[in-house]
Amino acid sequence: MKHSIRGRFTMIFVGLMAAVLFTTWAVNSFFLEGFYTRQKLKILERAYGLINQLVVEKADNGESLTEDLQSLYSADGEQTELSRLLRLMSEKYNTNIAIVDSMNDDAMPSARDARFLADRVHQYILGRNNPGTEVLVNQDNYKIQKSYDRHSQAYYLESWGFFEDNRTIFIMSMPIASIHDSVAVSNKFLAYVGLAALVAGSALMYFTTKKGHIPYHVPGVPVGTYVGAGLRGALRRAVRG
Repeated sequence: MKHSIRGRFTMIFVGLMAAVLFTTWAVNSFFLEGFYTRQKLKILERAYGLINQLVVEKADNGESLTEDLQSLYSADGEQTELSRLLRLMSEKYNTNIAIVDSMNDDAMPSARDARFLADRVHQYILGRNNPGTEVLVNQDNYKIQKSYDRHSQAYYLESWGFFEDNRTIFIMSMPIASIHDSVAVSNKFLAYVGLAALVAGSALMYFTTKKGHIPYHVPGVPVGTYVGAGLRGALRRAVRG
């Protein structure tokens, strides 16, 4: 009886652990990538809102946002609010942003990547999208789409369109190939840790119940009363009887 109860406890523990590990793996495999994508979409939408607010403020003052981007720093050597935002998007979220003045076709920041992105957004405006492009967000002034770049052989989330001054064009490009890699790495790590926890937990459960105080059967006492704090009461009732 002692060995039977010990085996049952161990099997129940192993079954529960295996169920938890399988459920976690399934959630990672089928839902984690979608969750990551939604978080990236929120980042792009928030970035659009912040930059659009700066554009509107500049337009109300009769200025152009591209004038603020002639340098990543203002004249007194301090970063502007826009330059800080561009640096944050680049360094923290690995997102390249190009802002184009449609009046003179100036692309800011003045960099090779910005000119490349400016040419790409012009193609998008003309309706020349890459095959297989999937539009995820479609607003009045901008879109967010998932596209595949054949040159880099990678997928990107791209937000592009106009700001509300109806003059400034923009495009934000965020690689999402790392999302697929993150899911694969997460599942691999989960498998290693889960198997180790399953083996260690099973061994711990087996030897803990082996050393536990599970007595042999006492005549007149139902076996079910051995478990838990009812043991002493059951023994007293057996003696009195």
